[in-house]
Amino acid sequence: MNRSDRYQVTDPIAKGDFATVYRGRDHELGRDVAIKQIHQQYLEDPQQLDRYWQEAQLLASLEHPNIMTIYDVVRERGWLILELAQGSLPQLLGGRGIDIKDMRLALNFTLHALKFMHEHGIIHGDVKPSNLLVDRNARVKLGDFGIARRLKGDDGSVVKGTTKYMAPEVVSDQFGPVGPHSDLYSLGFTAFELLCGSHFETLFPGLNMYGRDQQIAWMMWHSAPDRRLPEISRTLDGVPPDLAHIIQRLVEKDPAKRYRTAGEVLADLSIEGEAPPASANAAAEEQAAREATQAKRKRTLAIAAASCSVILSLAMLFLPNTEPPKPVAKKAVALQAADGQIVQLDPERSQFFITPAAGGKALGIVVNPDVDRLFVNGDRAMLADLLKDDQVHIDYLTGGAGQFMEIYATRELATMTGGVLRSVDTAAASLTFETTDGNELVVHTNDVTKYSLNDKTSRLALLRPEDRITVEHRAADGETRLALRVVALRTLSLSGTLVRANETEVAVQVDAANTQSASAEKTLPIASDCAITLNGATHHDARPLSPFDLRAADRVTLEYDVAIHRIEAFRDVTESGVVASVDYNKRTFTATRDGSGQTVAFILGAGCRLLIESGPVDLFFLRPGDRVTVQRKSPDPANREADQVAIVPQPDPRTWAIVINYETYDNPDLPPIRYGEADGSTLLDTLRTRYRVPEDQLLHQQDATRLALEGALSRFLARVPSGSQLLVYYLGHGYLSEQRAGYLVPQGFDARRVDSTGLGVRWLIEQVEQCPANEKIIVLDIGQVAGADLPIKQASAVELAESVKATPRRPVSTSAIVIASSDQGQAAAKLDDRGRGAFSVCVEDAFAGEADINHNHRIDANELFSYVDRTLSQVAANSPQTPKLYLPDATPARLSPEAKVAVIRVLASLQGRIDDQLLIDFNNAKQLSAGQPDADLAYGLVLMKGNRTRAAQQALNEVRLHHPDANVAYHILAWKAFWESDYKDGILQLEQLAKHLPNAGDADEQRYVKHSLEFAGRVTAFAELVKREINQNDLQKLRQVISDRGDVAKEAYRAGYFAVREMLEDLNRKIAIEADSQKKAALERDRGRISYFVEMNYDEAEAYLRTGLDR
Repeated sequence: MNRSDRYQVTDPIAKGDFATVYRGRDHELGRDVAIKQIHQQYLEDPQQLDRYWQEAQLLASLEHPNIMTIYDVVRERGWLILELAQGSLPQLLGGRGIDIKDMRLALNFTLHALKFMHEHGIIHGDVKPSNLLVDRNARVKLGDFGIARRLKGDDGSVVKGTTKYMAPEVVSDQFGPVGPHSDLYSLGFTAFELLCGSHFETLFPGLNMYGRDQQIAWMMWHSAPDRRLPEISRTLDGVPPDLAHIIQRLVEKDPAKRYRTAGEVLADLSIEGEAPPASANAAAEEQAAREATQAKRKRTLAIAAASCSVILSLAMLFLPNTEPPKPVAKKAVALQAADGQIVQLDPERSQFFITPAAGGKALGIVVNPDVDRLFVNGDRAMLADLLKDDQVHIDYLTGGAGQFMEIYATRELATMTGGVLRSVDTAAASLTFETTDGNELVVHTNDVTKYSLNDKTSRLALLRPEDRITVEHRAADGETRLALRVVALRTLSLSGTLVRANETEVAVQVDAANTQSASAEKTLPIASDCAITLNGATHHDARPLSPFDLRAADRVTLEYDVAIHRIEAFRDVTESGVVASVDYNKRTFTATRDGSGQTVAFILGAGCRLLIESGPVDLFFLRPGDRVTVQRKSPDPANREADQVAIVPQPDPRTWAIVINYETYDNPDLPPIRYGEADGSTLLDTLRTRYRVPEDQLLHQQDATRLALEGALSRFLARVPSGSQLLVYYLGHGYLSEQRAGYLVPQGFDARRVDSTGLGVRWLIEQVEQCPANEKIIVLDIGQVAGADLPIKQASAVELAESVKATPRRPVSTSAIVIASSDQGQAAAKLDDRGRGAFSVCVEDAFAGEADINHNHRIDANELFSYVDRTLSQVAANSPQTPKLYLPDATPARLSPEAKVAVIRVLASLQGRIDDQLLIDFNNAKQLSAGQPDADLAYGLVLMKGNRTRAAQQALNEVRLHHPDANVAYHILAWKAFWESDYKDGILQLEQLAKHLPNAGDADEQRYVKHSLEFAGRVTAFAELVKREINQNDLQKLRQVISDRGDVAKEAYRAGYFAVREMLEDLNRKIAIEADSQKKAALERDRGRISYFVEMNYDEAEAYLRTGLDR
C-alpha cells in the first residue's frame, strides 16, 4: 500500500499559521491517528521544511509515556502521523477550574515529561494549557514541540514561546540565562490558570495598560520584577498549602527563588494530598480524612463560582507520596503590637525606623529575616521591599520557635496609566502626558524611578514628546504623583534584507547600523497585529499575508518599538550602488550599480520615501557619493521608478564641530539649565546624521571643567585643516567680572576665583581665530535663567560677546563669526511641549537642512543666523528673545593706542592756555598718527579756540588737502569765515561740511551730524536775516545739498535757522519798545554780533574727535 494512501484525512481538529491538524485513520493498523499537515506554501520553503522535520526528529527521539508519540512521516505530503489525543486540558475543562486531585496528577505527568526532556538537554519552550493533551487512557501528555531547542544548539538561538506563559529570563536578560527552570515557570503559570479556569484573566485588570497588543503586554508583565501573581490563598479557597506553595514557587520571577529542576518539584509534590499529622488512633485519621474531603468541596474561586473537575482520574497512574508527615506548629500568641509610619530604612543593619502612631520619638525596628515575617499589602515580602512612608503594624508574637515579629506594611497600590507623552521637564524631574481617556496627567520622578524605552533601560532626558508611555505611579506629597516606573514605546523604522521570518520573529540584515559603521543583523519579535505587505499587496489567495509569505533576501522596511507592527516587503526589485549625480528639479538621480559598474538613472515619484537610519529625509539630503539601496515599484528592470531609497550618507570631511553643554552644576548658586542635556545630545545627533560631520571631527564636552575644556579644545582645534567649516556651540551660563571681562561658566566655577575657574570668552575666540578653517562660527547660547536675585548674576550672550571688544567700535573677532542667543535681560525661551530650548531647536533645525536656502549642502553663518532669527520669533512668540550677529573684521585700527593718547593730550589744551608744550605735544601726536588727520584736527581746533585763526586755518587747510572727508575741518573753517564776515567762503565751507557728514553711523556720529546741520542753519540765518549780505544762489546750493540728505537733515537745519529768526524777532521787539537810548544802543550792538545768536561749540567738536579715534 502506498504510504500516503495508508492514511485517510477526516475532520480538522485545529489550524494554525504553519500547519493544520486533522483527525485521520490508519487503514493498515485500523486505528485513529492525528495528521499534522504543513501548509502548502511552506512545502516550497526549504527553511520552513527543515524546521518542520526537525520537530519530527525531536519527537521521534523522545520516547516517554508522558510525551505525545509520533508514528510516521509522509514527506511528500508534508504529514506527521501522531498519536490522537482526546483533547487538551482547556478543551475538556470547558472554562471550569480543574479539580485539586486532577491538578496534582496533571503536574506529576508533565513534570516527569519535562524531567526526561531536560535530562536529554532539551527545553520545550512553549509549555501552556493547550499543549497539555489527554490520551485515550486519560493520561496527560506534553505535545507540540515546534519551537523546542537543545540547550546548546548549533545556532545558539534563544528559546521563545507563547508570551502569556513566557519566563522572565526569556523576555529580558536581566533575569539571567534561559534553562530548564524556564519551562517550570511556564508550568506554574499554566497550573495557576487551570485552577482559576476562565476567571484567570480577571487577575490582570491592568494588563491593557501595556498596550492593545496582548503578546507585547504579556512580555512586559513578565519582564517587570514587581509584577507578581497574587498568593493562591488570597485568590482561591480550598487549595492545600503544599500545592499552593509549589505553584507559588514555580512562578517566582527570580530564577534563584524558583525550582531549578523538575526533580525538585516532584520531590515536593504529593499526588494524594498533604500528609496529615501523625495520629494516635484510627479515629483521628478518619477525622483528618473527613476534613480533607470537606476542604476539597469548599474550594472555590474568590472571584467566581465553584470550579468543576475534569474527568482525568479514571485511569491515571498514582505515584506514592514520599513527603514525610509535617508536625503541627504551636499556636502563636500575641505579646504586644505597634503601629506607625516608616521614616528611614537601614537595610545594611537589617533595621528600619518608624514614627509611632501614638506620637513620640522614632523607634528602631531590627528584623531577623530567619524568624520574623514581613507582609506588604498582604503579600509575603522581604526587608528590601519596604519603602519610606509605608504604614506598618507590628505584632510581637511567641510560639514554638520563640519570640518573633509579624510586620504588616501597607501602601497605596501603584496605578498603571497609559497615554502619550506631551512634555518632559528634566529640571523639575517631571513629565506630562495625555492619558488614554484624554486627560492630562503630570507625574514627578526621583532617583529610584526606572525608565525603559523600547524595552531598554533609559533615562528621563531621552524621552521625547509623542512617545507612547505606561506609567506606574502612586501618591506622593500633597496632590503630586510619583512615578515608580515609566515604560516608553517609540516607533522606529529600519530597512534591510530579510534573513528569516517565522510566526514569532523577523531577522533583517540592516542597510545602515549607523552612518559610519558596517551593516548588522537585527532580530525583532512580531506583534500579533503586525500588518504585512508584499510589493504593495496585503493578501494572497484571499487571505492576509503572514510572516511565512516572506522569503530570505526580500527587501523589507520595518516599523517597530519592542515588536514589529508593520512590514513592507519587496521582492526582486532592489538595486544598490553609489550616487553619481542628482537632479533635484527633475527628481531624478543616477547611481553606479554594485557589481556591474553600470550607471543607471532612477525617477523619484511623488510617494517615494527616502530614509536614513534615524528616519525619513527629503530629496535635498541625497548627495553624490552616498550609498543607496533602491526599491523599485515594479520588478520590471525597465521601469526604474523608485518606491523607496535607503541612504547610507557619506560624512562630509569639510565639516568640524564642537558642542559644549551643561544642565546641572555642582555649584548650588548656579541654577540648572532646563533641557540642557537634551539640547546638547540632540544637536550632536543632528550634526552627525543630518549635517554629516564625521565622528572623529565631532567633539562633545558635557559638564566639563575649565581644565578639561582647555585641553580638549586646544587638541581638537589643532587638527582642523584649512578649507573646512568649524562650528563651536556653547550652551551654559555666562558671567561678567567687575572689570567687565566675559567668562563661560564650566563645572567647578567659583565667582570668587573667576580667573582660575571660568573659561574666558576672549581665550575661546582667540583659539578659534588661530584655527585655519575657512569659516568659523561661534554660537553662544547663554542667558538661560531670568531674574536679578540670583546669587551669581547671569550675563547675556550679547554682553559676553561685547566684553571682548577692545573698544565699542572694534569687532568681536577678526576672523570668527559670533552669534549671540539673547540680549541683556532676556531669558532663554523653552518649548515645554518638546522638552527643549527654543534657540537650540532652531539651530538644530537649521543644520538639519531647513536653513540651506541654496541647497548646496552647506549652512553658512548668514543662512544660520537668518533662519534662527526668523524662526525663533515664531516658535517662542511669548518669550521674546533677540539673537545678534557679529561679523568679523580684520581691518587694523587706524591709530595705535600710543597715538590715541597723544591726540587726547593735544585736545586737553582746549581747557587751558596755549603754550610751547602744545607744539611739542602736537608734533609727537602727528608723528604717532602716521598720516591720519586726527592730530592736525585737534591742533587746529585748539588754535581756533585760542584765537590763533591764521595758524588754525593753515593747519586745517593741510588736512583738507590730504583728507578731504575730514568734516570737522570744514566745520571749524566755516565758523572762522562767518566770524570774520566772509559769508561767501563760509557758505562754501558749510556746503563741503554737509557733503562729507556721514549718512549713517553710531550714536556719537549721528549726534554730531545733527549739531553740525543746526549750526549751519544758525550761521546762515544770521548772515541772511541780520547782515543781509549773503548770496542767495550760494545759499540755495547749500540748502539743496542738505535737502538731498533727507528729512532728518532738513529738520535739523530748519531748527537752527528758525531758532535764530525767533531770537532776532524777539530782539527787534525789545529794541522797538526800549525808551532808554543807552540800553537801546546796546541791544542794537548785540543784534550785529554773530556771537549773540550762535557760538562755535568746541565741546561737541572735541567729543566727536575723541570718539572718532576708535573709528
